[in-house]
Amino acid sequence: MVDKSNPTGELIRPRFGSDQDNPKARLNLQQDGRSLWEILREIVAHLEEIVRSEIRLARAEMSAEIVNAARKCLSVVAAIVLSLYALGFLLWGGTYALAQVIPLWLATIVVGAVLGTISAVLWRRARKDLSQIQPKLQRTTQTLKENLAWIRKPTS
Repeated sequence: MVDKSNPTGELIRPRFGSDQDNPKARLNLQQDGRSLWEILREIVAHLEEIVRSEIRLARAEMSAEIVNAARKCLSVVAAIVLSLYALGFLLWGGTYALAQVIPLWLATIVVGAVLGTISAVLWRRARKDLSQIQPKLQRTTQTLKENLAWIRKPTS
């Protein structure tokens, strides 16, 4: 790196002691008019904003996954409700079939089998839907990797 303000073109490095008062030595520390502390404060502020952005992205992704999971849980709820109806019809069918021509056991088996089949189909569908929920934060992970790569990249 060459200091263009120096007539010889060589880099002037600040030293501790009496060279700190040298204006040419201070020129390299404050090339754009900002002190080292101002530059460090700006870097910290940018890092804080990056972290806040990552947290906002993670929240957005998680809320989207929660909404998706809630929608898929409707099948589970429907399966549970129909299972309860199946149990109710099994019990009710027993008493209702007493007054009918068909035997008591046949009425309860028919009603219970139909509702049990429906609830089994809904349960399988719900398990399949719930297994597809991925709580991994893919976009957040990707941007964090990009940020880490940017931070680790040597500056020239």
